[in-house]
Amino acid sequence: MRPESTILPRHPTSASCRSIRFSLAGGGWGAWEIAGRVSTIDLNNQLATATGIAGGRQTIYTAGLNWYVNRNVRFLFDYLHGNVAKQISPTNLGDAGAKFDAFAMRTQVAF
Repeated sequence: MRPESTILPRHPTSASCRSIRFSLAGGGWGAWEIAGRVSTIDLNNQLATATGIAGGRQTIYTAGLNWYVNRNVRFLFDYLHGNVAKQISPTNLGDAGAKFDAFAMRTQVAF
């Protein structure tokens, strides 16, 4: 599945992005980007057999908000909700899965 995002104020081409007032000192607020993603991985192989692998299946839903303060600095804020569906062994159907929620923040400086 493809990640989806949009930048506010919306500019269809990178050339028109030059019109955004990125500088906080110049009265602008930079650009904001809203992003979402769903990712899934299946690590099971030959379940219900003695030589099978019960690696599980993981699905993560991500919602993100990115702030481009200026042309060189951006802050990335992400909320992740994950679900790991895993059985105890290839032949034991007991549930060993888990769910998790996480908040991540990163800063990127380009020079």
